[in-house]
Amino acid sequence: MRTGPYLFLCVGHSIDHIFMLMFMAVIGTTVAPFWGLSYGELAVLFTPAMVMFGLGGPLAGWLADRWSGPGMMTVFFVGIGASSILTGFADSPVMLGVGLFLVGIFASIYHPVGIPLIVRGAGDRRGRLLGINGVFGSAGMAVTPIIMSGLLAVGGWRAVFIVPGLVAIALGVVFHMRFRESLPLRRARAMKQAPETGRRAFMQTWRSRPEAERRDFMRAMIILGIITVATGLIFQALTNGVPKIVNHRVAIFGDDIFLLSATASGILVVSGLAQLIGGELADRFPLRRLFIAVYAGLPPALAAAAFAYDMPMIAVFTLATAIVVGNQPISDLLFARYMPEQWLSTAYGIRFALSLGSGVVALPLLGLGFDHTGDFALLFYSMAAVAVVVVLAALRLPAEAQADAAATVRAAPGE
Repeated sequence: MRTGPYLFLCVGHSIDHIFMLMFMAVIGTTVAPFWGLSYGELAVLFTPAMVMFGLGGPLAGWLADRWSGPGMMTVFFVGIGASSILTGFADSPVMLGVGLFLVGIFASIYHPVGIPLIVRGAGDRRGRLLGINGVFGSAGMAVTPIIMSGLLAVGGWRAVFIVPGLVAIALGVVFHMRFRESLPLRRARAMKQAPETGRRAFMQTWRSRPEAERRDFMRAMIILGIITVATGLIFQALTNGVPKIVNHRVAIFGDDIFLLSATASGILVVSGLAQLIGGELADRFPLRRLFIAVYAGLPPALAAAAFAYDMPMIAVFTLATAIVVGNQPISDLLFARYMPEQWLSTAYGIRFALSLGSGVVALPLLGLGFDHTGDFALLFYSMAAVAVVVVLAALRLPAEAQADAAATVRAAPGE
């Protein structure tokens, strides 16, 4: 993959996380008081955006597969920028909600489009480039408070929406001007003239496969669905819980907010950088065995975290989050290994929706579990059990030698 488009894909990953995280924070701290909204009313306004952030993924992936991945990235940059600017000019809570809803729709484009573009174009460096891309996403979350504070100080809450929106649109225009030759317009026209081509190729190839290979494919799809939901649940629960867990379990810093915040940030930084290691490993070892080997370290780490405090807690919790986040490039490539290539973006869209949807369970488990027990031991034991399920499910995936056969349909010549 050329450096130019890859750099835009990495920056796009940062933008996706910055926009969703920053907008939630700013409307909670500044916009809600501006219009006299309660926290509950705020949640009602932002909920549709979060719903579309997940549910829009399959449609975005389908459009990328049917039309153009680079074209959808242009839509992502320009759409999220224009929606952000519209939100910045909102003159009522309803208009604010509409703007955020549109932001959620366009934000849903990145993961099912950007990640498959890297997988398809990175050659034998897929793992490394996915790892770097993941670090950009983590860095976006890390710099969000800094960007938000600076824009609030300079131009108020409207600047938080308008300035990043202008930047996103500018990136979209430059991306389109530099890489518009990548748009497979002839393929789009051909598919428009013969819309059944992809489905016919799929069915013809499916019927030509031996029964055993078709069973392997269906088994892989079911298992990958289970793994997606389970790993998404663990990811959402642990990463969202870092600040509160550190505050509760690390007593050696007393009530020093700076040191506690720095510790939480340090854990997230280490876990984000672990994606570089995960990416390098993904390029060197068989994916299924590597995924199992890495994730097998999570249950004992979480079990240890259930009763650890202070420095031991920091150590084992950092290890646990590093496994969960650092495993992302491995998980992305393992998923692609079993997917039909010409429906890769659609599959990633469904995967993203399933993974994000697991937050519906993760966040109540995190909060209500603490309310009922006064601690996070239940969370750690529960996530350790889920991690065991992930490892057992991965063991049932078709072996490496069968993976190409399991991915029943590869891109047909000329498509």
